[in-house]
Formats: sequence, structure tokens, C-alpha cells
Amino acid sequence: MSNFQILWDESGEIYHQYGLSYSQYKKTNQKLIELSSINGSQIVIDLACGTGLTTKEILKKNPEKIYAVDFSKDMLNQAKRFIGDNEVNFILSDASKIDQVISEKVDRVLCNSAFWQFPDQIQVLKSIKNTLKEDGLFIFNLNSQFYDFGLEESHRTRIIKEIFSEMEKRGYNPQGKLKEKVNQKLIQKMIDESGLVLIKTELYSFEGARLEDTIDFFKIPAVAPFFDGVPSSEQEEILSLVKSRLEKEELETPLNKWIYFVVGNK
Repeated sequence: MSNFQILWDESGEIYHQYGLSYSQYKKTNQKLIELSSINGSQIVIDLACGTGLTTKEILKKNPEKIYAVDFSKDMLNQAKRFIGDNEVNFILSDASKIDQVISEKVDRVLCNSAFWQFPDQIQVLKSIKNTLKEDGLFIFNLNSQFYDFGLEESHRTRIIKEIFSEMEKRGYNPQGKLKEKVNQKLIQKMIDESGLVLIKTELYSFEGARLEDTIDFFKIPAVAPFFDGVPSSEQEEILSLVKSRLEKEELETPLNKWIYFVVGNK
């Protein structure tokens, strides 16, 4: 088991509670569902389903069948408790192997707030291509922490810089523990290499997270890998110091910017 997977297995409960309390997941799910045009005759995969927040929204469209896939056993267990075992087919699997664990072709693959987490994104796309029907769609999104919108640094990036600065003062080296941002050209290249086709992109934005929300977000082990190896008491101290420092600056809360990709199999 990789350290990355261990971090997610340690994050199920706190991640789920954060997702329920913060509107980001509700809003990003609404847009994802809107772009997916799900109907009652379709088979749908919720890829990297986490604790089931997206799956819950898919269920409201009454598709013929839903597969909820995640590589974390703890995340899937949270999803099962949240949704119920009888309504969804839960599958423990790496995203790059869904064509091996799901034998039938599907109409839609949805992935909310997770595509940047996959270590081998091209292989994930190839696996999705093998799983989709000829007229199937894959819909995923990226936010300003992981996608280059050509704008000034994001609210969250500013907070991360302060966290890193405080960690470095204490002798830690957090650099290199966050993924580099991608851009349209790189996403297009990956889609082309996988044999899929980019149908359209759509920008979406809504009120961003407050400073307090973002600090709480970084208390989740899986989304703050830079804290790996730092005692939990010291993590709390660092986050408290950063919050106090940025409160004095009255840091503005900008819009939360996302880009959605609708990808087809032909």
C-alpha cells in the first residue's frame, strides 16, 4: 500500500464531514451533473467517488446502474454508510484499472475534484476509453490550485505559501509535495494520447472558501501531503499561526474558479 493511499485511508470521516459542511462539493457536483445529461437508461461510473457525495447526486437522476469506484477502502466504507449498500455497486480499485474491474460498457464516467490526484492520468484516460460506450462521455473538473488559468495566485495557493514558510522555519522541507499546475495544452495532449476526444470545456466559478474553511481543509491528511511526517500537534500549531497571521492581513476571498472538460469516445 502506498503512502498516498494510507493518507486517504486515514481521511474518510474528516473528509466526509468537511464535504457536508462546505458548499464547494455541492456546487461542483451540480455542474458536473448538469454537463452529464444523465437519464434513467444509462450506466454511470462515479470515479474516485470518495465518501459518496457525487454518487448521492447521481442517484437523483435515477440511472439504470451506478458504479462507485475508489482506491481507498475507508472512503468506500464511508460512502456505503452515507448511501446504503443496496443502491450502488461499490468497487475498490485504482482508477487506471476500471476497464479490468467493470466488465460492461458504460454511458457516463464522472470524476469530481479528483483527476489531478491520479499518478498516471494518461493510463486512467485509456482505461476510461475502454470502458465507455461509443457515444459515452467522461466529465471531470480542475480548480485553480491545479489548473493554470493565467491569473494571479489563488487564495489557497497564498495560504499554502504561508504554511510552507512556517514549516521551513521549523526545519521541514515541504517543497515538491504538491503537484504542478496543468494547462489546456497539456490536458489536450493527454486526451489525444488516450484516443479520446475533447468535446468542450466550460468555466465555472462561485464564492470561494473563507480562510477558516481552507485552514480546516488542510487538517485532512490526504489533501495536505506536505504535512506527512509532521506531528499532529505541530500541524495544528502551524495552521493556527498561519490563520492568525492572514486574519491580520484581511485576506480577500476571491471566486473559486473551475474548468470542466467533457470528453467523448469518438
